[in-house]
Amino acid sequence: MTDLAVRAADVVLHGGRIITVDDGFSIREALAVTGNRIGYVGDSTAALAMVDARTRVIDLKGRAVMPGLIDGHAHMDREGLKSVFPSLANAKSIADVKDLIADLVRQTPAGDWIVTMPLGDPPYYFDVPECYAERRLPTRHDLDQVLRVFDKGRFKVVD
Repeated sequence: MTDLAVRAADVVLHGGRIITVDDGFSIREALAVTGNRIGYVGDSTAALAMVDARTRVIDLKGRAVMPGLIDGHAHMDREGLKSVFPSLANAKSIADVKDLIADLVRQTPAGDWIVTMPLGDPPYYFDVPECYAERRLPTRHDLDQVLRVFDKGRFKVVD
């Protein structure tokens, strides 16, 4: 028997508030899961009729259940490196970005790369360039102005 309505449920949750997230956000009191599919959403009596000896039955005791996506992944370029590379998150203008970069240049040995976290505010960095007073991204020319200050032979700026 493969019909979800006929086969006994693997899991039945009953006695709660099932938030369906259908067009009307209707609330039901039970659901039954068979395999990897929700086979029934409705009242507790009908859901409990789908129980057999191997069904896991969970009494919700009035608690709510709602669909969701649990996605516990991390963007390793950000999560793994955020304690290694400096953040530019507090910059509110191109001048702030240039000041932060200038501080990094002072601390960086000659010949080493300067690497930062993305521009904007973590964790999503979606607010660029609106997060800057100028409403634009810093350009190569903006950053070249920072590097020209350090004319001790450490940097070569190409125009």
